[in-house]
Amino acid sequence: MEKSVLELSMTPGDGEHCLECGRELTRDEIGLHKKMINRGSVQYLCITCLAAYYSTTEEHMQERIRHFREQGCLLFQ
Repeated sequence: MEKSVLELSMTPGDGEHCLECGRELTRDEIGLHKKMINRGSVQYLCITCLAAYYSTTEEHMQERIRHFREQGCLLFQ
């Protein structure tokens, strides 16, 4: 049985590269993953892979980041 993104994100890894594609992550991408998947994650998806996971666009994900930042979310400071 294949593991879910949530299960995989809880498995220790380097935490600096996308769990799916291996691209180096930004702080905003790590924050977005924590906000949308699980705050306790130790591995993360980049914005491109996270958008694909939610069947949406990167632009929508960028809008979510702006929204969370405007709300004062500590993950996006």
